[in-house]
Amino acid sequence: MPTLHKNPLIFKMLVISSAAIIAACGGGDEDDNKNASSTYISFAGNSNGESVVDANNRSVKFRTATRLMEVDGVVSDVLVDNNNNLVRTGTQNIGKVQLVGSTSGKAISGMVATDGTMLAVESKTGGGLTLGKSNVVPADPNAGTATGGTGSTGGSGSVSACGGLKYPGDTSDPQTYFFDAIAQLDQCLYRATKDNRYITDGNNQCRSLDGLLRATIGNFTPLFCNGPSLKL
Repeated sequence: MPTLHKNPLIFKMLVISSAAIIAACGGGDEDDNKNASSTYISFAGNSNGESVVDANNRSVKFRTATRLMEVDGVVSDVLVDNNNNLVRTGTQNIGKVQLVGSTSGKAISGMVATDGTMLAVESKTGGGLTLGKSNVVPADPNAGTATGGTGSTGGSGSVSACGGLKYPGDTSDPQTYFFDAIAQLDQCLYRATKDNRYITDGNNQCRSLDGLLRATIGNFTPLFCNGPSLKL
């Protein structure tokens, strides 16, 4: 069973307040998106509201401002684009958010790989979360695939190209460069969509990084943050 990154510094900097995650399997007794908020994306036809399940019935959410996947407030390196494709930063599409069947017989949103099996949340080497393969085949939802989240960003640009970004800076300390890498993604997403929420999130990442650098001794030089502000 995958475990969350336990470093207290990462938790302190990244944990974000949110409503309790709805149980994935056997849950979903609420009306469609009844409890959905603008903080997280909700997917059409999903009886679990904002929660999306992986191969192990673990619930994740996708933040509206960044479209990044979060697990219990911990940010991953995977985002969902406007077409519900799942994109790992620095790589190609790895799957899609689509409707799958639950044990209660209701349709819920799940993360399905390009080969048709379910994706599973995994811990990354060096810290953080990502998605990996499994042998779990999703149940038939009898409802087709999800069609776009209610939290879709504005602007005419495509966010999928931003999923192919590779961080060009120093990656020797994941606890440090992680914030600058997200700022890189926010910068790209803002340029693609002109949505000011990416500036807001980028500034939040840069403030966290700036505070971390001021509190520790190191030679890390941010590439996408100018002190507490996102470079535009």
